[in-house]
Amino acid sequence: MAARQRERNKMTEFTRQEMEEAERAIASLLGKCEQVEAKLAVGAAQYTLMQNRIAALRVALVLIREKL
Repeated sequence: MAARQRERNKMTEFTRQEMEEAERAIASLLGKCEQVEAKLAVGAAQYTLMQNRIAALRVALVLIREKL
């Protein structure tokens, strides 16, 4: 049980550098998704899926920036 807890803690502890790299990668991906969204037909399944992805990426960015 203790080993499992230590492993879980490893997955939630990140260095500042890792967080900054993740922020850059997610911000880049968000920008690309927003460009694609503009080309999709409103109401299409792909459009809705892209909106959901964009929302999730925005949440991730906020959470990362709070930690930095």
